[in-house]
Amino acid sequence: MEPTPIQLTIVPGSNRYDEDDERWYGQVAGLRTELASEVGLAPPSPGPPGTKGLLDETIVALGTSGAITATVEIVRMFLARDRTRTVDLVWTDAQGQERRFHATADNASDDTLTPVVESIAKQVASS
Repeated sequence: MEPTPIQLTIVPGSNRYDEDDERWYGQVAGLRTELASEVGLAPPSPGPPGTKGLLDETIVALGTSGAITATVEIVRMFLARDRTRTVDLVWTDAQGQERRFHATADNASDDTLTPVVESIAKQVASS
């Protein structure tokens, strides 16, 4: 029996760019492209003509330790590229409680993201 994937919502932010800034839109699109390439995330569907679509969040289904590791590494690299970036990670734990983790470019080391990795990995392993 395969583990049940955990849905991780990734919400990128920036202290430098407004959400509707074309430069920010390109950076978020790059994050989504990397996630799609490494963990099979479908690219965001285009919005109605004349709109840019939703930038609020990206949802990744994590069902293996490899997918968890790849996602965390992509998020860490995304944060490292610009010191004004932030990322909120949201998931539901095994007890049904919503868990949130806020990471900034200043605290995006491998050790900082360890609690997220451990929490999600435990859930995947026990499902």
